[in-house]
Amino acid sequence: MGGHDGEGHRPLRPADGRFVRHESRPGDRGSLPTDVIHTLFVDAAGGLWVGTHAGLSHLPPDGQAFETFTTRDGLPSDVIYGVRSDHRVGSG
Repeated sequence: MGGHDGEGHRPLRPADGRFVRHESRPGDRGSLPTDVIHTLFVDAAGGLWVGTHAGLSHLPPDGQAFETFTTRDGLPSDVIYGVRSDHRVGSG
């Protein structure tokens, strides 16, 4: 996995050995909210959590679209520097 400040996220897709680009696309709510990424975390279900400078984004294992959480959803800040598991299963 790779993430860089200002360049989005480019993970390697094992199935075909190609890199996929996850980036911010203005007007696309299913993309990252910004390309400034501070942290990456893969949960037990295979979902990807991306801590950014504009919220916390989750990409489910199917890889279809990101869902982003911000202070409007109850987070104390939109700047996310770390993510860790709370070991709960089936929350949602």
